[in-house]
Formats: sequence, structure tokens, C-alpha cells
Amino acid sequence: MILFMGKVGRRQFEGLEINTPRPVRRDDPPQIWGVFKKLQEVCYNHYMQWSLRRQALYFFAVFIVVAGIVVFIVWKLFFSSVPTCFDGKQNGIEVGVDCGGTCQLACEQESKPLIIRWAQVTPVTDNVYNAVAYIENQNLLYAVKNIHYSFLIYDEKNILITERNGSTFIGSNQRTAIFEPSIKVGNRMPAFTHFSFTEEPIFTRVDKRLSQRLLTVERQTWSQLESSPKLKITLRNSNTFDISDIRVISIAYDGQGNALVASATVIDEIPQGSFVDSVFTWPKPLSEQPVRTEIIPRINPFTQSW
Repeated sequence: MILFMGKVGRRQFEGLEINTPRPVRRDDPPQIWGVFKKLQEVCYNHYMQWSLRRQALYFFAVFIVVAGIVVFIVWKLFFSSVPTCFDGKQNGIEVGVDCGGTCQLACEQESKPLIIRWAQVTPVTDNVYNAVAYIENQNLLYAVKNIHYSFLIYDEKNILITERNGSTFIGSNQRTAIFEPSIKVGNRMPAFTHFSFTEEPIFTRVDKRLSQRLLTVERQTWSQLESSPKLKITLRNSNTFDISDIRVISIAYDGQGNALVASATVIDEIPQGSFVDSVFTWPKPLSEQPVRTEIIPRINPFTQSW
């Protein structure tokens, strides 16, 4: 009985097929290689999809950065409220609209008006005169870049002889002169001169070094007073910087403080630590001996390259 059962059992096991995995060999049928090829394609496609997603992320990040920059620029140009001295508003620490505080322009309430001390014509020949006006700017750090003015010259009957218009700068913290040369009056005799500014001055802050006297008169000598008067002067620049674009005006006064003669000359530049000589001449003798001579160097604060 036992032997019989053993034989039957063996035959039963021999009839069973057990599917167990085995290594793949190169001589296996082609369909197995097809399965592996398909698996390769799936893996490759998965890698490519991740690569595309990564590129998309990079592109999106760059787009966000660029868009942010564009938005910032637009906001800065059109919506920013940072105060400036040119925005047409009173903001920041301005005293008025775009003036005062850190702005270059002075507000009206911060500046003092220009003072016209006197105006007069002085003879050159019988029918040609020079006109000079004496001006004071009391503002310590504010100058005028350009302002228009007018000379009106009248005879003894208070009838207008002629008019001369022009424009000039006014330096800061100084007494200065405005000079107009060679005004023809014909055969009429000037008796009265009226000077005025034809517009309101616009005061602008300038370098504080310009609020002091930059050139000194080292020497002044008159000669030939009885024929063709000549005035020779020496100007000194003792500063550590060059000074350029200088117009020098000379005025000679009589004992009553009236101007006998006036003249002007131009000096292109006086280097630092240097001396420059200049000469003023007149074609006819003076009516009397000068009691005092004033030399006024006019330095344009807006043309200096310090």
C-alpha cells in the first residue's frame, strides 16, 4: 500500500508544470528582446518628460524676474511718490514748490531782493558815453544765472535820449556793477539815467566759495591824466583753484562820490597762485583828478569748472 501511493504521487508531480523565472539569454526568442526594448522606451520618455518640466520651470523663473523688473520700472516712472525738485509739488523738505530745502532754487521768502544803489553815464567822447549801474546782492549763497535789464538815458528836460537793454548774471553776496559801453547820444547832453531789471530774479544756490572775494587788487596806478588817461592794475588769485571768465570793471570817483569815468575789460583766466596785469584807457582827459578808484572783478559762478 505504501509503495503504491509513492508511485502515484511521483507520477502526479511529474505531470505538473511550474513556471519559474530564469535568466534571459541572447539566444532567447525575439519577443523577449521586444519586451526589454519597450521598457527602455518607457524609461527614456519618462526622462524626457522630466527634462521638459525642468526647462519649463527655468523659463517660468526667468519670466517672473523680467516681469518684476518691468513692473518696478513702470511703478517708479508713473506711480512713485519719491520727492524731487522738479515734480511741480511741495514735498520732502521743500519750503515751497520745488524750491528751498535741498533744492537749488531759492523760494521767494528765502531770498532778499536785489538792490540798485545808483546808475550813471560817464563820457568817452563828446557824443559817446558808457553806462554803469551799481548793484548789491545780499544773498549769501544765492546767485542769479541770467536777468534782463534796461538803461534809460534822459536829457535835462527829462526827455528820453536812448535806451540800452541787456542781460547778465549776478554773483552771490557782493556789490557789483553792470556796464554798457559806447552809447551814442548824438548832440544831446545826458542829465539823468534810470536803470531797472525788467524781470524778477531767479536765485540759485552756488558754491559757498563764491560768497567771498576771490581776487585781490595788488596794485593800481594812474598815468597820463591830462591827455589819454591810463589805469594799470594787478589782480592776484591766491586760491587753490583757477578762476576763469572774468570781467573787470573800473570806476573812478570824484570827491562827492560821483563816477567820473568807468570802463571794463575781460580776462579769460587767472591760474591759481598767479598775477595778471590789466590796463584801462580813455581817449580824452578827465574833468578832475580821481579821488577814489574801485575795481570790481565779476566772476560768473555758473561757468566755473571747480
